[in-house]
Amino acid sequence: VHLAGLLLFAFGSLCVALAPTFPLLIAARAVMSVGNAMGQAVGTAMVVAVFPPDERGKALGSQTSVVAIGSAMGPIGAGLMLQVLPWQALFLMLIPPLLLAFVVFAALAIFVLSKGGDIDMGGEKHGADAMHVPAAASAPASAAPASDAASAAK
Repeated sequence: VHLAGLLLFAFGSLCVALAPTFPLLIAARAVMSVGNAMGQAVGTAMVVAVFPPDERGKALGSQTSVVAIGSAMGPIGAGLMLQVLPWQALFLMLIPPLLLAFVVFAALAIFVLSKGGDIDMGGEKHGADAMHVPAAASAPASAAPASDAASAAK
């Protein structure tokens, strides 16, 4: 749901920047809104699922602080940008970080799958189990237990 939301948000942002008419601009903003709602709603759930109970308050506080700072700084940054760039730039600048998120996810997925792990795209698993790399596959070859190294030396 989170990745689909990011994809909708990026697509809507591109459509807003390229919209030739006002009705298409409004429709593209609606697509952006749906994508944003999907991403933000699941974002908090992911924080709760990933962090252990004793660290959740700190994690949720950090997430809330970043959202609040972004909400406060957004209008200031946008106002400064609009002094030198057209309004479409505000929507086009959202696309590179979203694409970066997809690239990072793809790289992480390739790593996990190459190590024999699995990725829970359906949401049945929680926390660290959602993207699992077997312990033996994630340990470097030189990190063999001492008993194995001693028996190999004989």
